[in-house]
Amino acid sequence: MSKLYLPSGYLNAPEVMKKNYTFIFGIGARGIGKSYNFQLWLLKNFEDTGRKFIYIRTTEDELFTACTQECNPFEAIEEYRGRISFQSISKHVKGIFLDDQFAGVAIALTTFASVRGMNFSDFWYIWYDEFIREEHQHRIKKLGKALRQAYETVNRNRELEGSDPVRLIAMSNALDFTNDILMDFDLLEPIRSMKASGQEFYYDHFRSLMLIYPQKSPISDKKKNTALYRFGGNFEKMALKNEFVGYYEGNVATYNLKSFRPVVIFANMCIYRSTGADRFYYVTETRKGNFPEVYGDTTYERVQFMKSHIMLHDHYFASRVRFESAKLENQFIELFKIK
Repeated sequence: MSKLYLPSGYLNAPEVMKKNYTFIFGIGARGIGKSYNFQLWLLKNFEDTGRKFIYIRTTEDELFTACTQECNPFEAIEEYRGRISFQSISKHVKGIFLDDQFAGVAIALTTFASVRGMNFSDFWYIWYDEFIREEHQHRIKKLGKALRQAYETVNRNRELEGSDPVRLIAMSNALDFTNDILMDFDLLEPIRSMKASGQEFYYDHFRSLMLIYPQKSPISDKKKNTALYRFGGNFEKMALKNEFVGYYEGNVATYNLKSFRPVVIFANMCIYRSTGADRFYYVTETRKGNFPEVYGDTTYERVQFMKSHIMLHDHYFASRVRFESAKLENQFIELFKIK
């Protein structure tokens, strides 16, 4: 069995944490031990080292529901049952207590800006549970930027002073492939590659980032014959097979630019038009040749670009626009307000 899984079949959080990466993202099927085992690790680590953690959910509605005794996510851990409580510290912050010891705080990402003046020097972990929204939930823009801002608020200059950086652990289900956080941390292409190859670990040593994408979970394999999953369908693909359903990858491809003519640059998007019989546009981050028009990513330049090239919107719906990456396609979709 892979080291990613415990002998019980559940996710092996201690194995992941001992690799000592600063940013740890995980996308996994339902019920394989993502939340349970990382929360267990954080509590045990607090008892052993005294290092506190910050528990994050995206919105205050989610957070405050989780911080009730009835919905307390830590209550699922048998050895800590009845020992974890929440107390209000301020309007936006809940304290997390293990018995009578102050173990951490709970804050919503969408209100983290309101606590920028707090001293977080005694906190060493950010635990972000369910960072990808469900389809029925309201889409919140710029969550990736908000998460980076929150991390900066907590980490500050501790690395410049010789201390370890704060470690971010973010886990979720495969719900929305074009999630803003996945895009902001440049994780879309690694996920596509991992899915195609069956790889379960991805490492970016320069950024001290690890991505785990469980695809051989023994728990998922056992669950496929339980009552709910005999129905099959897209829910089963997401919940057991860890697949992002509803995302069409047919517009993403790689081309040799020799058969393309430069058209326009907007921000990081270099747009070409094919010179062959199959006329279509190709969007890449690779700049080659002389572009007749170049626009930066300012409000004024965005308006001018849209006025001059609004026809790209229609070409997209006619399947005449291809993209080097899923990230670029989503930027294009946001720019032209296709969603």
